[in-house]
Amino acid sequence: MTYNIIFSTYINKTGEHTSQLELEQYLVQLAKSANIKGFSLSQQLGYWQGETEVSHTLTLLDTSRQSAFLVAETIKQHFKQDAVIVQPVKQTNYFI
Repeated sequence: MTYNIIFSTYINKTGEHTSQLELEQYLVQLAKSANIKGFSLSQQLGYWQGETEVSHTLTLLDTSRQSAFLVAETIKQHFKQDAVIVQPVKQTNYFI
């Protein structure tokens, strides 16, 4: 199944962010350790408790629920987030 994980990369409450390169390197390592077959990453505007922020959607391809939740919990802890969204994608994906 495909899962979207939606999160921000704030490191602390002062608004310090991880660079794009650091984020990409971190996600590649995380994907390898969680046996994720493939992923894509997109960036968008987010809003949380009255503040706008840079948010990311990590789409995990052909992965288990257990792996998706493991990745989400790891991201939540690493980036010190109050919450991370895990969204199952109810569609069929084809690898061609």
